[in-house]
Amino acid sequence: MKIRRRRTIACLVTGVALALGAAACTEEAPPAKAGSLPTLEITGTGGGPAANFNPFLPTSALNAYSAVNMIYEPLVQFNILKEGGTYPWLSTAWTWSDGDKTLTFKLRDGVKWSDGQAFTSADVVFTFELIKKYAALNVNGVDFQTVSAPDDKTVVMTFKTPAFTQLYAIAGLTPIVSKHEWSAVPDPTKFLDPNPIGTGPFVYKSYNPQLLVLTKNDKFWQPGKPEVQQLNYHGLSFETAGIQLLSGELDWADYFFTTGSNKEFVNKNKDNHFWYPPTGVVSLVPNNTVWPLSELPVRQAISAALDRQQICDLGQYTFNPPVKTPTGLLLPNYDSALDPKYKDLQIVEDKAKAKQLLEGAGFTLNKSGIYEKGGKPISLTLTVPSGYKDWMNSSGIIAQQLKTVGISVTVKGVSGDDWSQRVAQGHYDLTLGSSNTGASPFVAYQGWLDNSQSGPVGSNATTNVERFNDPATQKLLTDYQSAGTDDARLTALHGLQGVMVEKTPIIPLVYSVDWAMYRSAKVTGWPTAEDPYAPAAPYTPGAEIVVLRLKPAA
Repeated sequence: MKIRRRRTIACLVTGVALALGAAACTEEAPPAKAGSLPTLEITGTGGGPAANFNPFLPTSALNAYSAVNMIYEPLVQFNILKEGGTYPWLSTAWTWSDGDKTLTFKLRDGVKWSDGQAFTSADVVFTFELIKKYAALNVNGVDFQTVSAPDDKTVVMTFKTPAFTQLYAIAGLTPIVSKHEWSAVPDPTKFLDPNPIGTGPFVYKSYNPQLLVLTKNDKFWQPGKPEVQQLNYHGLSFETAGIQLLSGELDWADYFFTTGSNKEFVNKNKDNHFWYPPTGVVSLVPNNTVWPLSELPVRQAISAALDRQQICDLGQYTFNPPVKTPTGLLLPNYDSALDPKYKDLQIVEDKAKAKQLLEGAGFTLNKSGIYEKGGKPISLTLTVPSGYKDWMNSSGIIAQQLKTVGISVTVKGVSGDDWSQRVAQGHYDLTLGSSNTGASPFVAYQGWLDNSQSGPVGSNATTNVERFNDPATQKLLTDYQSAGTDDARLTALHGLQGVMVEKTPIIPLVYSVDWAMYRSAKVTGWPTAEDPYAPAAPYTPGAEIVVLRLKPAA
């Protein structure tokens, strides 16, 4: 489970918007002038950090505004909407050998750094040696034995154990930096990188904490690209961002309107669009160490009692489709990974079954209409971040639904930091959580089930915060990681699906989505459900793919 970046906006047609004047919601920004390349206005955060452009540091401005790949590129781009969806990038080909313990990259010809120097395998080797030497830079946990360059266009990495599961982190999430610049840096963990030199489609132009400006890199390796002159990343409050979306001042945003104003946004102008593709799973996360959640029939009863469609419609503003498979797989993205025996198995709301499960486990209804055992009622607290309005709404609906089957749930909203600490240390009964996302369904199962990254209550768990502990499940995770063939990996995945179905360590609810609102007044070519070449949100690694597909509007 991880904390997802989220953007929620209150109603903007009344209240805030009217207070700022009717013109704010009626004037449209003019399109780009004919014959010129457009500038895109993009929402970032509520304000960035000091001027720091080190791509490895989570606190840098490039990371705060999710703009790393616009300057510093990876070896491979991944489309997480499709299983196995990849785009050759700085590397044109990659192969595994020696039982997935050797990874060889062939690099692209003709790539130059933005200062005009040639990109070679020496840069790639230097980058990985850098993150191996400085743990603070290795934010994705890349673990390898050696990295070498047999020639200018070849890089070979070796690993102690099969490393297939690291491909996304190695090739997709590691920004490649130039040896000629970074080798002179005394301490890269403190380097502010004031003049970033990258291979990406844009170069740094200017910055203040509320505005990061990137401009077209004329030395970019894709001929004729980008067809966008400049990217302006704005640090805006939620309210201001929503107002600017409706007024047409913004072109691209990672937002949604909590009051249903998405429809108003689209109806307001033919150039206004939104697309929220599912990229993960939001689950009800039971602390498996807390009674009675430690009892399987209780977790199963909770799952059976929930109306996921209602949670979607009323709690998630209809934007997050209900999960229908108890395997927890992201479907249809990972249809090919679904065990055939679970193809027709669906989650069905069944309150009678929920009560039967509880009664079969020895629970009886007390005078208050709550199931109890040994005089102890099922009385639970559902703890969520109070700032996540959709999660707070969903939690209230979950509590109401569970009350109808004799389970008492109190919703407790806390600050984001407090929530993170409680969940990591296991000091909660129930919470909501988003699955890890990546290029394989394995990353979600690993995040939910890997006990090696969990721990006893009171210690910080990095994954498996529900503290599910099952040796047979751990073996399946290890089997996947050590598998040397696709068939062996698929067998392990099928086994992990069985764990979800039979042991209910967590309770899948709805799909998490990537929020993307965008305008076609200046540019066209945005990803859509019909052409899902990448997630459409500006905060994903695939945002570079999106920008390079955009063309000036006619």
